[in-house]
Amino acid sequence: MPVQYTSIVEEHQAVRNNVGIFDISHMGQLIVEGASACEWLNTMLTNNVGKLDLGTGQYTFLLSDRGGIIDDLIVYRIGQQKFLLVVNAARANEDFAWLQGHFQAANAVPLVNRSSDFGGVAIQGPRIAELFRALFGTNADLPPRNSIADFPFEGTTVSIARFEQQTQGKFGTPRSKKAKRSESSRAVWARATRCALKCVTPSTAQIFRRNEIRSRQDWDSLSI
Repeated sequence: MPVQYTSIVEEHQAVRNNVGIFDISHMGQLIVEGASACEWLNTMLTNNVGKLDLGTGQYTFLLSDRGGIIDDLIVYRIGQQKFLLVVNAARANEDFAWLQGHFQAANAVPLVNRSSDFGGVAIQGPRIAELFRALFGTNADLPPRNSIADFPFEGTTVSIARFEQQTQGKFGTPRSKKAKRSESSRAVWARATRCALKCVTPSTAQIFRRNEIRSRQDWDSLSI
């Protein structure tokens, strides 16, 4: 997809004043699970993941042995002993390898790279609540800040992660086949862009229409 469809200023104003939708399927997702997961992550990350309640997240850093920053990421507690690490795309494989190389033999925890199994859409702007309810129903409530929750969507389940003041991402959750993940991600993207057209100004709507047309043409090249 192109970096921009119209101009940087116009698209900046569209997001600041209305809503913007971004394909973030390239982001990495690592799953850490096990009785020692929390304790082990606290030896690898800067923030105390033990303070996370179920369904909440925090911004943190993955450090080298000398204290240098390898990557910045968001970690969510998605089970009592299960954590989701959302890492930068360019560092996903390196982060995974680094973490794998720092297991303590006596306290090894399952670590899985699920990056190829997730599709992601980030939605930002002051009208995200309006778009969220258009997607998930008028009675649906946005997750609190710095939290994650699952919602039914067209026969499947998507996880909504809200970070700071904006909806940071929607991660399609493929429980089995990758084809299912692709279909779910496309459905979220297509429906979100259609709903967004009702939330924006005419000039912003043109951006979304160009985006939707281009996306339909390039579905095979998208990692949704």
